[in-house]
Amino acid sequence: MRINFKISKAANKYFFISNLTEWHFSSRSSYNKVWLEKSGPLSFKEKEALRTVKRVIKSKLHYGRQFFLYPQRRVWTALKRELNPADYLTLKNAFNLFDRRFEKVWLRGKLVKWKSSLEKAIRSAIYQKCFKEVERLFSSRKARSRNLTVHLLPCPVKDKHPAGSANLGSTAITLEVPVYNSEQWFLEAALAIIAHEFSHILLDDNLKIKRLIEKSIKRRKLRDFKLINRKRPSKEIVQEILIDIFVPTGYLSHKFLKEYSPLSRTSYFANLDRIFGEFLNFKQKKLANFYWLEAYLTWQLYPLAAYYVERGKSLDSRFVEEVLRYFE
Repeated sequence: MRINFKISKAANKYFFISNLTEWHFSSRSSYNKVWLEKSGPLSFKEKEALRTVKRVIKSKLHYGRQFFLYPQRRVWTALKRELNPADYLTLKNAFNLFDRRFEKVWLRGKLVKWKSSLEKAIRSAIYQKCFKEVERLFSSRKARSRNLTVHLLPCPVKDKHPAGSANLGSTAITLEVPVYNSEQWFLEAALAIIAHEFSHILLDDNLKIKRLIEKSIKRRKLRDFKLINRKRPSKEIVQEILIDIFVPTGYLSHKFLKEYSPLSRTSYFANLDRIFGEFLNFKQKKLANFYWLEAYLTWQLYPLAAYYVERGKSLDSRFVEEVLRYFE
């Protein structure tokens, strides 16, 4: 596979404005705090603009795909064609209003440095092997060997873990890189996040495994799970765990990455009682913290993940059933 890294000013501006609206549960409030400390408090006019544009972003833009997937010079032409005149004008006015504020926080130089580091690292044989394992594990045979575009966005919070999303279709993801941290640990963490989001794309295209998951969930009559951040569909949680036990938390990270080893974090060992307690809450249908639940399940399923990687196996019905046993 070939991975291309891209920096788009239009996409970054969309990310900035959409995050300020906090339209989605995953919006980063810590980013907004840093941005407003640097650019100043919001005016009444700006607050009203965010309130009105939030509706357009939430209902019409589909995670802002237009800003990421279209060439920058064609973004607004495409939006004018896709939106009704009122929604287009609301969006355009908001972008114009926040132009000067965005320029104060726009960190292209730091993103360029990160892009260079990622491009160099991704060519390494060890990382290439990691991504080949991801393809073998999660993709159907017909879907193997594809290109992936990684859109770089800034994480302005110091010492913050990289983050990503796979909401742009089957050929692109976003990666939020900690622009004030360039150490090897953060670089490896970013590569692990890329592998994780790529796994989501592959799994989403793997109809056989998706059907196995759906049948297993239906047979067990699993309900949506109560978690700290929000109530999440059972299928969504199962798929997240299926990927997490390999990457970024589990076996593939341990096998291929030198410094980034989530299961060896001091915070995990200092919170063993809480980790097990969250699993008990989960089993008893009580409110649970997904971060600690993920740690527990990754530890428990580590031997299974290792077996599938070392034996060169792809995900199958046995794997799905072994994972779903923990959800009963």
